[in-house]
Amino acid sequence: MGRDVGYSNLDRGGFASLTTQPSANDNMYGYTARNDYLRNDSVKNVDGKADIRGGDYRPGAGLTYGSTLNYVNGGEAAKSGSVAFDPYRKPSIWEDCATFSREASSDVLGRHELQKFEHNPYRSRYLNTPECEGLVTKHCQRLLHSYYGRADALSTSAVSGVSKSLTFDDVCESALTSSDHLTSIATLAILARYHRIGYLLPQVGDPGSYTANIYAHVLNVLRIIYAASAAGVEAGNRNNVDTARRFFALLGRGIWQTTPDTTDPFASLDRRVAQRISLLYVLCLHLLDVLLASDCECMEELLAADGDVYETLGCVACCFVEHAVRHGDRTALSGNDLPEDRMVPNIGDRGTIFSKHWSVLNGLLSRGVKFTNSELLVKGVKALCNVLESSNTGRSLLLWAYCVYVRLCPAELAQNNHSIPRILFEYMTKCRSVLQLQAITGALSLCMRDPGFVRYADERMNPQKTFAIFVLHSCNLIHNKMDDLAVPILQMLHQLFDVCPKTLPDVANTMSGTTALIERYSDTVGNAVETFLNVATLSLGPIQVIMALIMRRILLRCDVTKSLSSDLRSKFVKHLIAVVGFRKSTGAAVGDAIGLVSKVALMDAFVQSGGMPELMAAMKDVNAKQLRLVALHSSSVSCDSLHKMLCVGDIATKLVAYDALAGYRADGMDAGTLVLCALCSVVKMSPDVSSLLREYASTYAGMSEYHGTGSLASEGKFLRALSGDSNMADPTRSMRVAGLLCVHSIVASVYMSSEPPKQTLIHALLCPEGSTRQQHQELVEKYKAQLASHRREVQRSHARLDAQARELQQHKESATKQLEQLREEYAGKVDRSKAELAAAQSQLTAASLQSQQLDRECVRLRAQVSDLDQALRKISSEQAQANDQLREAASHRERLKNEVSGLQGQLEQRDRTIEQLRTVETDNGRLNQEVGELNAQVERVYRMLISLMSKHRQVEADLARSKEDAAQNSRQLHERQLQVEDLSNRCRNHENTINTLRVAKEGTEGEVHRLGRELQALESRLGKSTEELSVLQGRYAQTSQALQACEEQNRRLAEQLDRCEMQLRQRGEQLSTIYSTFQDKKPY
Repeated sequence: MGRDVGYSNLDRGGFASLTTQPSANDNMYGYTARNDYLRNDSVKNVDGKADIRGGDYRPGAGLTYGSTLNYVNGGEAAKSGSVAFDPYRKPSIWEDCATFSREASSDVLGRHELQKFEHNPYRSRYLNTPECEGLVTKHCQRLLHSYYGRADALSTSAVSGVSKSLTFDDVCESALTSSDHLTSIATLAILARYHRIGYLLPQVGDPGSYTANIYAHVLNVLRIIYAASAAGVEAGNRNNVDTARRFFALLGRGIWQTTPDTTDPFASLDRRVAQRISLLYVLCLHLLDVLLASDCECMEELLAADGDVYETLGCVACCFVEHAVRHGDRTALSGNDLPEDRMVPNIGDRGTIFSKHWSVLNGLLSRGVKFTNSELLVKGVKALCNVLESSNTGRSLLLWAYCVYVRLCPAELAQNNHSIPRILFEYMTKCRSVLQLQAITGALSLCMRDPGFVRYADERMNPQKTFAIFVLHSCNLIHNKMDDLAVPILQMLHQLFDVCPKTLPDVANTMSGTTALIERYSDTVGNAVETFLNVATLSLGPIQVIMALIMRRILLRCDVTKSLSSDLRSKFVKHLIAVVGFRKSTGAAVGDAIGLVSKVALMDAFVQSGGMPELMAAMKDVNAKQLRLVALHSSSVSCDSLHKMLCVGDIATKLVAYDALAGYRADGMDAGTLVLCALCSVVKMSPDVSSLLREYASTYAGMSEYHGTGSLASEGKFLRALSGDSNMADPTRSMRVAGLLCVHSIVASVYMSSEPPKQTLIHALLCPEGSTRQQHQELVEKYKAQLASHRREVQRSHARLDAQARELQQHKESATKQLEQLREEYAGKVDRSKAELAAAQSQLTAASLQSQQLDRECVRLRAQVSDLDQALRKISSEQAQANDQLREAASHRERLKNEVSGLQGQLEQRDRTIEQLRTVETDNGRLNQEVGELNAQVERVYRMLISLMSKHRQVEADLARSKEDAAQNSRQLHERQLQVEDLSNRCRNHENTINTLRVAKEGTEGEVHRLGRELQALESRLGKSTEELSVLQGRYAQTSQALQACEEQNRRLAEQLDRCEMQLRQRGEQLSTIYSTFQDKKPY
């Protein structure tokens, strides 16, 4: 909805001139199902297998996955993969990595279907065409029919160690380095940006097809290459590190080393073979990287069987680090910073291949793969970060290293004030690679699970910077047709709404215009609102669904459409009615089921934000009453037809029929009925919406814990139930979750605005009686099992208590015997403690008098230091504001700094004295601990006396007297302890004396005398410091007078600036008047 967009063609398909609106030649559907898309370019609209040339694969009858036949070149058997290196033949793009990266294109590959994507690799939905679907089917079948069996056989022999060692000749003879195989790998790596090619549906009656998939084939090829690199090493001496180093030497021989090295284990290998092997390896690595980034169903279970390959892959990445750090070769670290995307990957130099290894490692870690050599990876990542952080190049490689480091060491995110997440946030707007941006947002999503980082981000996040990164930058990407780059940023924005509560109100208030932004940014914010609404209603695919979810959250916060002009707002309302089917629109794309449901959820949010009157006013000439809306789903409206709709149909149809039969607001409708009618309308537009509603009903019926709550589950609980664990499912990364969430939000909104009878009907529809009874039975069985386990636990607990009771009885008898001895010993200890405390009291009194004098002197000194600090801060702030004309004041400030540095040395001497006082405090703490132990022993004796009072009446009187004496002594000890703690805070210098009081009075007196002499010496030094401070104060007074003169000069300059600003403001008003007059005279 850009401001330069004309709305005259609104009734003929929406905002057709907007860059985000798909044209008839631009199929941007967000799903892979076939559609009625028609191309207008030179490629004919034919079936996927009809565009196969004579030299391409022709599927044969009766073939199984894993067969060794290679159907290429018209059905003939494949020739050996060893290239016949004819010096007179035409150069091929499959010679080496650099040639492929430089010359490969859609024309060279012979695939004109990829031209549109080649011109703009940031819109993967350009690959959603029947021709591209045909390419996916053809090349997947070629790999699985012709090459999977060979690669699997070689991989099995390499793992089992049977027969001879695997060599590169075996790899070439298996045709894995042939041009046909490399073409299929490269083509699928392009198509995997949109299509799910990791799995192939098994053929009926073909038992071997269940294990054949592209993942397994790629991993088999990598395993074969690693095994061939390790050939010649005895099996007992092989390990992943040695294999990785030999393979790293092979890569150097095939890519960046033009002259052989005598220490190279592959110096005798033909370099053209090494180049072809390296190209095969890098293409398979790139295909695996794209599959890991785009396939959401690739989990740990699928990848766990290939741990050996992953360990070697990690060691190869560490070999790059070792060569760059230890050997000092920084060629791999000086690649292009933040490269842009291309249809064909840039794999022609060492730096990009280095980055590709880290990208694959990040993808494997994001899928839950566990590395046994994770410590080696952590060391390699840290070494790489240390080198790159001190360099001005290699920013892209450093970001990959940070992403891997976040996944390897999530507990170290808080280091250096969360520096790594902050850097990743900063580079989100600078990244131009879709795979790298997805990795960055994935790493930040992992950081968002750390409560410490969430609190840090929520407290320090700048609202204007957040709006610029996630809103304005996304709009810029959308206008530049970089939708694939905008999707990860929008996913991160949706996640920030959940983890950082301040983000949603800040973004919503900014978009609504309620914040005090600078006036010149108002047009930019208005364009952002229009762009977001355009994408949420007009675009197709994942970006439309994600944008609809974001705008729904924002509209529920506040109505941001009010910031638009009245003309734009009214036309947006009319278009919103058209996209949900209330108004016929010709030429507009329909979209898939999830996209339609997300638009209905957006309409529901618009209604809740107060847009119901505008919608009803725009619909008054189309559907005036409720029965007319029901007619959108049923051609004839009668009581019988409404009963039929109430009994048969999806949940939206049943609720609309219920409203019609109940006569609820027969002369109008409420918000819930309007949204339900819109849901019925999109069901008529796309039958897949009905399947989505049935899936939601069955999914909610399985959530038994929310059936008896009396209300519907919240969105957070619903997402957690979908994920099956404590983490919420992410609707921005799974379109199925997004569709179910949109339906749930619509149903929950209708439920909240309905009356009790309709709420009961909604509960009955979502929680059928049969399923509820079954769930209750399962719940009862679960409670029975828990009760039985609890009963067994109680029995075991009773047995333990009986044993403890018998043991306590034995202890009780022994305590009775020891009672008399303890009482006598305690009486003696109490007498000795009284004498020691009396002596300690006298010594403490004398020490307190001396400490009070020292405390007063310290307070006076601190006050003077505080005044000096305030004066220094004031002078520094005034001097920072002075302009270039205050050079004389600057020279005074430098002299002042030199004087302050001398004062700092004296203050450091005072700090060292304070540290000596703190050592005394630690000794006093040890005394407090001993007194506490004595208290604890007294308390234990009292508890024993109280427990035996009822059985020994004769001893009761003695125990009572002892209890009174002990209580008095305990209070005295407690009072003495408080006094000791108070004195310890006020006189740290005398705590050594207090510690020695418990040993002997004479030693304490000697220590007090020694401390007195030290205090006198300190007092004399403090007096000298006071004199020096007075001298400094005089100098400060002189400096203040000079600064006052500078301030007067600054005041005069400020008055001149005010006069200049007033003249500029008057000139700006004149220019504004001229500009408005010019705008009024324009003919458009």
